[in-house]
Amino acid sequence: MALSKTKKVLFTCATLFILFLSVEIVVRVAYYMKYHNINWLIAPFKVDGKSPVIYKTNMDYIFDEKGEILYFKYKPGVYTNKASYDGKDNVIRYYINKCGFRNRDIALLKDGYRIICFDGSATVGLESPDDQTWPAYLNQFLSKGNIEVINMAVTGHNSYEIFNLLSMEAYKYKPDLVLLYMGRNDIHHNRGNLVMNKWYDKLLYFIHSHILYYKVMSYTYIIEKVSVLKQGNADPFLFFPYNPYPEFIKNFNKILDFCENNKIKIAYICEVKNYNGDPQRCMDLLDKISRDKNFKRPNKTDLKEGFIINLFKLQEIVRDICKERKDIQFIDPRTEFYEVMLKNNKQGDKKDFFSDNNMDPAHLTPLGNEVLSDVISEKIRL
Repeated sequence: MALSKTKKVLFTCATLFILFLSVEIVVRVAYYMKYHNINWLIAPFKVDGKSPVIYKTNMDYIFDEKGEILYFKYKPGVYTNKASYDGKDNVIRYYINKCGFRNRDIALLKDGYRIICFDGSATVGLESPDDQTWPAYLNQFLSKGNIEVINMAVTGHNSYEIFNLLSMEAYKYKPDLVLLYMGRNDIHHNRGNLVMNKWYDKLLYFIHSHILYYKVMSYTYIIEKVSVLKQGNADPFLFFPYNPYPEFIKNFNKILDFCENNKIKIAYICEVKNYNGDPQRCMDLLDKISRDKNFKRPNKTDLKEGFIINLFKLQEIVRDICKERKDIQFIDPRTEFYEVMLKNNKQGDKKDFFSDNNMDPAHLTPLGNEVLSDVISEKIRL
């Protein structure tokens, strides 16, 4: 006897539900076997904002009263990381000091001039040895016996976490100058205002963010894999259109106000990025955006180039803020950096300035760090 149309629909839905539930059980059991944590079996993917599932085990997290993350640091110790550049794979050993940062033990010179560098992974520099990150090179280039450059960058930090780290902890080290090499993570990590004009976009976003993502393991696993394949980043929130600039500007001004109130000098450093090893393309985009503030991303622009455009536009906003406030240094190493890359390419040296590990290339090799810090040291005002 043939099933009615209603029964067919119900049968199909039941089959899909059983299939989905089976995948969910397999994922949960697999992760339980890996981590031996009962939460993988019985709890939602995200538990009160503090699930061990979503946080890296080598990090210490600082929360507010509501359980939201304020900022985070590394756990002290010695770790290893793999980095590919100059045609070979490298194993990098890096040291995290007792304060939770990738820096030698902080000396806190009594009569010294102290500089603290803030950013995410591009400044942490896990593709380079301890003495070859750009803050480490800058410390060498500026070394006069009384200058100390401290690297307080942490992978994943954006302007929100940087402000909290600075205002709650870093200021206690009494910095004379703060260097902000930031902006990229604000664009990548959806620290912005969503732009959704259609009702079904809002509905899909609500289902994704409040019902499925970080609550259903199988969905989270699949959507992040698809996100990596589509855009080179595991954050599926990048699927949704948003404006990252207002949130960044708010946090940036909070940082500026805090430094002004505590008599700390501040300098913003433009981040350099790579586009398929083509520095000329980056220079052309930089020229267009600097001349035309209303420059719009072309419709056929790929995601990687789109990120560069968004970052360069953000840096132009920062340039204007620095002009208005006048007491803020605006250091732009991009043109000089790309010119060195062009010269290297023409000479055929085939030296990499960016690591191959990051699908959104912003992580520098030791050579890239050295060039960047050399340019900064020439432009910085102490």
